[in-house]
Amino acid sequence: RGLASTFVPMQKAFVIQYVSGSVSGSFCTDDVAIASLRLRGFAFAAVNDTRGLESIYRGASFDGILGLGFKGIAQGDATPV
Repeated sequence: RGLASTFVPMQKAFVIQYVSGSVSGSFCTDDVAIASLRLRGFAFAAVNDTRGLESIYRGASFDGILGLGFKGIAQGDATPV
């Protein structure tokens, strides 16, 4: 799949540790739409290493996960949805 013309990679890496393992990648911005909610230049974490959660991801059928959370536990000063 190609990247959207509005996709902007950032030079800021992250690692998120879950009970079941960890994931890592880098932050980026893009225009995001969820139903009628439109967010321009929304910053989010793009996971590119799921080896820490391999047993969960193996055989899974999805493109990604939208994490909903509280600002106090957000990584990299990101604003949660």
